[in-house]
Amino acid sequence: MHPLQNRITFAAQNKGNVLTLFRTNQISGALSFLLYLFILRGVDILFPYQHAWQPTAMGVASEWIFQYIGDNMRLDDILSFSLLFIQAILITVVVRKHQILMTEILLPSAFFILASCAIPAFLHLSPQMLANTFIILALDQLIVTYRKNNFAHHLFNVGFWIGLASLFYFSYITFILLAFLGLSSIRTFSVREILMILSGALVAYFLAGAYYFLIDQFPYFLEHQCYQNFGILDFKGSLSINTFVELGIFTIMLIMVLFGYGNMIFRKNISIQKKIGIFYFALFVSLGSLFIQSNVDTAHLAILTVPLGFLLGVWAKEISPNMAEVFHLFLVVVILVWQAFPFWGN
Repeated sequence: MHPLQNRITFAAQNKGNVLTLFRTNQISGALSFLLYLFILRGVDILFPYQHAWQPTAMGVASEWIFQYIGDNMRLDDILSFSLLFIQAILITVVVRKHQILMTEILLPSAFFILASCAIPAFLHLSPQMLANTFIILALDQLIVTYRKNNFAHHLFNVGFWIGLASLFYFSYITFILLAFLGLSSIRTFSVREILMILSGALVAYFLAGAYYFLIDQFPYFLEHQCYQNFGILDFKGSLSINTFVELGIFTIMLIMVLFGYGNMIFRKNISIQKKIGIFYFALFVSLGSLFIQSNVDTAHLAILTVPLGFLLGVWAKEISPNMAEVFHLFLVVVILVWQAFPFWGN
């Protein structure tokens, strides 16, 4: 029987518990993500113009991509759906590769998908969604350095992926701080290793800057990548009931992972504790990005989705299945109701 069909049958036999689809240690079960994405993005798939949205505060790499997408909402949906699926697979690979979870390895990716569909602004391709791909790769390279002797090239890769992510959305450059904090938590390091991380980020900017210099648009690069995107607590628009609802959804998820820290590391070996700790550092650094980004709106919250989704998945594994299912169902209902708000709220 097909792996996806096995998971669906198993879920049906367990009284419709959706999370049962993701309680496996087989990457082949990741096909369940397709079904899950259709459920969480169903409103936008059926009515793509209902949540019309335009990205702001784009880096130069995002500008290049959105220039080709234009107003093609169907292409936007296809690309965002595909990218979320790929990112979920990447997170599952990281979890299994570094043995962060020995079983139920799909749960972090499932909750990442849930967090990535939490508000209507997330249902479209965005600079943050594009950048998250490279943050996942950076986290993978950072975790690789644990107990490894020859790791200089991995540190360069960490910096390069973070630099590349910030070319899509500027404030991802704060993840350089994550690289320093994460590295300090898993091993002792020297100034040389700090310079390796910084050199990776600088190479990403050097290559982008060199391209714009060659086409005689270097001032455009500086303006649209750096000056225009830098701002301290620079919020876009005014607070509304929509803003409070969306902040409330993320606050609930943040409370769960912050108060669930003890469950996540209980009876875990030091290696797993340190790897989970890196994702907590990523969460705090993500919140710190507010201090350097201009034109911040609720779409900025997508910068939290990788560490928040991962930590929710680990937390859900450590608590009782029934409690995890109730929490998950509550979030799914709230998110789907909020996505449908344009239909019943007017």
